[in-house]
Amino acid sequence: MRKRRWAALGGGAAVVVASFACATFDGAGVPPAADDGSAAEAAPPPIDATASVDAGSEAASICVPAPLEPSDAGVDANCEGTGLTVGLDTSSRHCGRCGHDCLGATCVNGLCTIEQLSTELGSTSVSAATATHLYYGTVGGGSRRVRRRSLATGASESLANPTGVGYVKDVRAVGPAPAVFAILSDRGVISVPVGGGSETTIVDDGNNTVDRLSVDETNLYWSRYGTLLARARADGTDAATNFAVFSATATRVATAFVADGTRLYYVVEETDGDGGKTHSIWMRGPAKADSVTQRLALVDEVVDFAFDEAFLYWSTSKGEIWRAAKTTAAPAELVARAPGPHLWSKGLAVDDAYVYAAMTLSGQGGDVQMTLVQAPKCGGPTRVVARDAIVGAGLVASGGYLFWGNNPSLQRLAK
Repeated sequence: MRKRRWAALGGGAAVVVASFACATFDGAGVPPAADDGSAAEAAPPPIDATASVDAGSEAASICVPAPLEPSDAGVDANCEGTGLTVGLDTSSRHCGRCGHDCLGATCVNGLCTIEQLSTELGSTSVSAATATHLYYGTVGGGSRRVRRRSLATGASESLANPTGVGYVKDVRAVGPAPAVFAILSDRGVISVPVGGGSETTIVDDGNNTVDRLSVDETNLYWSRYGTLLARARADGTDAATNFAVFSATATRVATAFVADGTRLYYVVEETDGDGGKTHSIWMRGPAKADSVTQRLALVDEVVDFAFDEAFLYWSTSKGEIWRAAKTTAAPAELVARAPGPHLWSKGLAVDDAYVYAAMTLSGQGGDVQMTLVQAPKCGGPTRVVARDAIVGAGLVASGGYLFWGNNPSLQRLAK
């Protein structure tokens, strides 16, 4: 008989997962404004408390059950249909549950072990993957590099060794004219052909002012000090254009943002009358240069975004994962919640079936020990897939693996 035990996420209280049909989309559009930085956009419309509920509300139905901890998983008498006993604690082909393959790594206490793919590169940040390659930045050994790793062969190569003395903050890849974009703390943003070659400066904005980066097939988007959004064509053929949502109480714009194939989603932080802060999710689209709409009012502080074809996902400073349909007025749903003081999510990724997040109970900067969790998009148990993972920057789900960077290596874990 398989043993089952309720989990402690990161060594604390048991994780409780629920889904809440709460914060409805605010269908009121904000009038379009000039997109050249010459005019501020309209302030957010007043929030109708009868139509828009705080995303943290408890008044909603459960979507997924409480999570089941796969460690101490015991044995299963028929994983392979042979009637033979399989040790789920140690079987690399059935690690923690039947069919969970560690893809060559070992299984310890029902969890696949983390593989260290490199040690010579220094601090590593992972942010992007295509169907064939993983793209990342490194700093160490007196140089900084933009690199890629073949997902088929595991071979790594340097695409660029940019000049300067700062570090690589973020790396993104984009098509159909493939390029790799990197934020350099002292130079701004550069692009490099995916196969290597000469770098091109896209954003001449150094001194660590560029905070975050997102790209699609046409445009490059970035934020400056969390107060301004800017856009430029990804091929570098036009000048940067500033745009943002302003209001009398806005304090920060684009504290988190992401561009999908048709729309740009970003967070606006505002102060309320009591000195507290509120956050809302805004959308530009469908061409990202036209209408501006407040999509979700009164959400908790957003740490990171991810998306698939139908949904926008975000993690919060409370250790929650939410989702909302990107183009319809369906309510937002809470996919996973891990209660605890100051629980913080450092990375978010999705694949066809799951959402993955790196979470910790302490520490928000630098490389910190985190628990990696796997949550079904809606339905089924949330699982701990790794404990004490040292996560520095980025979390990417590609093929059968999760990838992330730390100091001093590129890390991989079978999903």
